[in-house]
Amino acid sequence: VQKENNACLFSMMRTKAREKLFKWVGPIASMDTALIGLASKNIKINGLADMKKYKIETILEDVGEQLLLEKGMKKSELDRMSGSGNLVLRGIKKLKAGRVDLFAYDIISIKWVAKKNGIDPGLFKKFYILDKGALYFAFNKNVPDSVIQKLQKALDSMKKDGTYQKILDKYLK
Repeated sequence: VQKENNACLFSMMRTKAREKLFKWVGPIASMDTALIGLASKNIKINGLADMKKYKIETILEDVGEQLLLEKGMKKSELDRMSGSGNLVLRGIKKLKAGRVDLFAYDIISIKWVAKKNGIDPGLFKKFYILDKGALYFAFNKNVPDSVIQKLQKALDSMKKDGTYQKILDKYLK
């Protein structure tokens, strides 16, 4: 998205580190990036020292990994996942199999992907919130401001007339 003119990424968490890299339309949805594990586990985290006690899965260069690094974790302390395919599903399967203790991601996406793949979403729980934020459309900086303004206006209109909520409800219920 940073390299291609007229490119857009759906969707990206808007963070301080990313703020000046893109043009934004949103918010689309609230999102807590958290350390998620099996609800049956007795995991207690109050800060960095506690995080270091657990094997934490991240998606390479994703916001969860970025937030953990900002909090003082080292890359070598993380189980970093990359490649193709559904990385969220791979992370869920690793959690379920006990190969990792925690996955740095958002609970709504984890539960949605689990449900879509026949895995009980109730198996997963947030143990520690890394950051509260929101998802946005992230646009290349060269997209004209007039386009960004039109899209923002359209999204705001959809929120006002109820269309936005109907779309959101399809995915969250």
